[in-house]
Amino acid sequence: MLSIYALNWERKAEKATGGNLEDVELVVVDESHNFRNPNPVNRWEHLFNILNEKIKGENNKPYVLFLTATPINNSVWDLYWQLMLMLEHNQAAFIKEGITNLFEKFQEVDDAGDPSLLNDVLNEISVRRTREYIQENYPEASYEDEYGNKIELNFPERKLDSINYALDDSYQGYFQEISNKIKDELTMAYYRQLEYKDKKELTQDEELERGRMKGMQGIFEKLLLKRLESSVGAFRNSIDNHINFLQETKRHIDDGKIMSKSTYRKHILEEEEKEGEVPEGQYREELENIDLDEYKSDEFLDDIQKDIEVFKEIRGMIEDIGYKEDAKIQTLEQELYEMSRDDQIVVFAFYSDTIQYIYKYLSNSDKLSDKRIEMITGDSSTTEREEKIEAYREDNLDIILSTDVLSEGQNLQKAKHLINYDLHWNPTRMIQRAGRIDRIGTPHNEIIIHNFFPSDELEELLELVKVLENKISDIDQAVGMDQKVLDEEINPKVFGTTSSLDENTLERIRENDQSVMDELSDDALGGGEGFWQPIRDYMDKKAHEELEKIPTGIYSGHKENARGIFFYYQYGDDFHYWYFCDLENNRIIENKSEILKLISVGPDEERKIPDFFDKVYEKSSKVRDELESDYKVIEQSSSDDKMREWDNERSKKFLIKMINSLKNQIRQHLRKYPDDEEAQKQVSHIQNKLKKITMTKTRTSEVRKYWREYKGENGHGDWKKLSDELDGFLEDKTESNNTELEGFDEEKLKLITVEFIS
Repeated sequence: MLSIYALNWERKAEKATGGNLEDVELVVVDESHNFRNPNPVNRWEHLFNILNEKIKGENNKPYVLFLTATPINNSVWDLYWQLMLMLEHNQAAFIKEGITNLFEKFQEVDDAGDPSLLNDVLNEISVRRTREYIQENYPEASYEDEYGNKIELNFPERKLDSINYALDDSYQGYFQEISNKIKDELTMAYYRQLEYKDKKELTQDEELERGRMKGMQGIFEKLLLKRLESSVGAFRNSIDNHINFLQETKRHIDDGKIMSKSTYRKHILEEEEKEGEVPEGQYREELENIDLDEYKSDEFLDDIQKDIEVFKEIRGMIEDIGYKEDAKIQTLEQELYEMSRDDQIVVFAFYSDTIQYIYKYLSNSDKLSDKRIEMITGDSSTTEREEKIEAYREDNLDIILSTDVLSEGQNLQKAKHLINYDLHWNPTRMIQRAGRIDRIGTPHNEIIIHNFFPSDELEELLELVKVLENKISDIDQAVGMDQKVLDEEINPKVFGTTSSLDENTLERIRENDQSVMDELSDDALGGGEGFWQPIRDYMDKKAHEELEKIPTGIYSGHKENARGIFFYYQYGDDFHYWYFCDLENNRIIENKSEILKLISVGPDEERKIPDFFDKVYEKSSKVRDELESDYKVIEQSSSDDKMREWDNERSKKFLIKMINSLKNQIRQHLRKYPDDEEAQKQVSHIQNKLKKITMTKTRTSEVRKYWREYKGENGHGDWKKLSDELDGFLEDKTESNNTELEGFDEEKLKLITVEFIS
């Protein structure tokens, strides 16, 4: 198994296979939600290249199996990017399910705010087994332990427990004043640097970037509030980081230097999970010269200095807050003392700074002097992690403190208690963490998930963060912020803005609402079992041969709280069309998961044909017209030119301009040099192959760089150089296999069944 954090996957994969990557036929990706978008270290792109360029199994590509308990963390787009890996970025992969473009489908689902609308996709590719499903369908399930003993499958009961503390007490009564300074007094000038550049000097790209930078202010204010809640230690480190960074920045600006755009982006992406202070001069070698005359430099420097002063004021307020004054860590110490008398404990926090802060205090605690305590963070080596985890499993540790580096892939089932030390800005993370101790084979009949909450400040803190989230969202809608920067956005469940969770999810967790655990597990996806299991159950009872004898075109009916007619048509061998004509609302429903709820009945249900039987002919004709229209849309989509797809994506529109420019240049060139067949072949090859490869974000960025170097303000203007660069870029890229559909043939259409619902 390869670490998801390794950047040299290809080399490790080749070593693991003896250099025979082409022989790999199955790739298993554990904890696949880590590939929920193209992230800062290009983890997604690395795996994409291995799957699609390096491994050539049977049929020229490997089978891919993704394993995850939480495919959706923040939004449906988390699932979208995992599917893009699995499906080679093929937007038409589900064309035979009537989904002509996956991106557009996800947009539709996102706009509706209902992830269950994706079930028609998931029914085709997913196998999902929830604890409730296993308990209901496999009540006598068992497994063998390491000694060969048969053990009955038993899931522990999950309980929630809130631990309340006073955030204002932790900050010695300064919480309100500190949060006001963050919200109202900070200019965050450095993260809005283009606002200080003369508008007349801004390029078109800088105009867009200027708009995005306004969102950076909200992102950094939100980050400060999250660290403030997490721990005094994490917040204090963050304040020190900002002071040091801004002081060094001022010196560089005085010297006519500023952080390059790429370094600026890297700094932003790293800031969310930064663990220590910014080393002096860290970015010195990644600066670029600027003309201070193009900037309102005095105003820029004054605003940076204002922020330094605000941060210093905040630093003064928290300077003397020691462990004894920190109400939150004192509460943790007492809780650990009471819990650890008989049971092992896992403590999670999001920030490494927080874990280190807790460990420093607890390892010297008189109350816990007899307890063996260790910590694991992103700085811990693989060997160190493994040794500590093994010690914990062997009962040689009592308490383990960890960031989310431990929340995936580790079995800590001997623990009965799990403590979440900071707020669940993404409640899905609670499920991931709980999965470390909520295991088959646990010795406990119940496990307890303890969650820290600021007793009096929660509502105010949520309101502050919600205002910032809305501000960031508005800017994202207007100018499109980098998804990598937005990766750790607050999950909307926190504010109760999703359709399936009616109340504020954090408030429900705080009230120990046990149903939240099940809802968070089930909310995102229905999976395939609800769709296919009834069919499997029926197949178990009825011989396959008996089912084959049932003729097509049969009909039936039953009583339901709806009124309509269900049609199932098959076209050829691969297309299966479901339509439900809703007579109450005069509409046609095509979502199979929604239809399944209407047509499903028990084996003892009485057959009932309604008084609107004669409508079947009228509705059948309408459905056939709808079906033919749907097929033709799919047919057209399968043969659509790639140029149309590019034209619909803002980030790829330049590809059309680039190809047209090359075509124009080669035409002019051939007028002078009609015998230059090599140049003509090269441009033709570029045009054709670009349309046949998958243009991921990284690939698109690379090609855009060539285009800008050719066409930009100071571009070289040498079309042959551009052509050579593109030819080299395309050399090792694999072409996608897209099959066009044949035209609609009514002879291939047959009615399988009709069902009346009344």
